[in-house]
Amino acid sequence: MPFACARCGRCCHGKGGIYLSEASASMAAGLLGMGPSDFAKRFLSPLPGGGWSVRSGPSKGDPCLLLGEDGLCRIQGAKPDVCRAWPYLRAPLGSEGAFLELRGCCQGLSGLTWRDFLKGFEEPGAAPPGDAPPTGGFRALARAIGGPWAF
Repeated sequence: MPFACARCGRCCHGKGGIYLSEASASMAAGLLGMGPSDFAKRFLSPLPGGGWSVRSGPSKGDPCLLLGEDGLCRIQGAKPDVCRAWPYLRAPLGSEGAFLELRGCCQGLSGLTWRDFLKGFEEPGAAPPGDAPPTGGFRALARAIGGPWAF
């Protein structure tokens, strides 16, 4: 049984770790019908080395400001890389304990064992989360995306 996103939006709550490149930020602004500087002022914090961090609300468990009232990402077509890779991140792939903790907050992982989760990561032709096209498995998607979750 592969991972199937339940679109609960729980993965969009919390602080930090969500980044956009300049190009992705411009594309996201366009999806919302905004200019890049207005989009940045409303939704982003600049990073010292370039790029942007997506803001969430003021409290620790608040949702990402780009999460719509319908529980879906308002910038689906320019979704940050880590969001597209969810839930196939380094910690749950490398540790059953981390997977079990993640499973406790992600409805799409409910009922999956760690072994099933790992199989879904490796399985060629598996349909990745979000709007990414099928690939040679999520490992190929993670490599294509790069970043700290890639292997």
